Amino acid sequence: MISPDTTRLTIKSGASQMSKFEATLPKAKLWHFDHPNLYRLVFSIAGGQGTHRLMVTFGVRKLEARGNGFYLNGERVRLMGVERMAGSNPEFGMAEPSRCNRGLVYPEANARA
Repeated sequence: MISPDTTRLTIKSGASQMSKFEATLPKAKLWHFDHPNLYRLVFSIAGGQGTHRLMVTFGVRKLEARGNGFYLNGERVRLMGVERMAGSNPEFGMAEPSRCNRGLVYPEANARA
């Protein structure tokens, strides 16, 4: 979709100005893990010296944390992952023995496919 709305704005050389632009994305398809609908916003500004352009890719989604659950677009989802970094072991800190790196101290942290 290309917006037919064009706003003309004139800024004198060396001056600064703040402006707010709003747009509506009619019938936007929501982003989801299984169908990542993406949109691209292109903003350009032109003058006597040339044109500057900014492009941003984004997805429309609603994220919520309710109770002890995480919801994406109203659907409860389960996030899975493992945090593993040096110093994250509360018993040893940065002085972790090498067996920690092999998952022997916290075997439940080993990820399964």
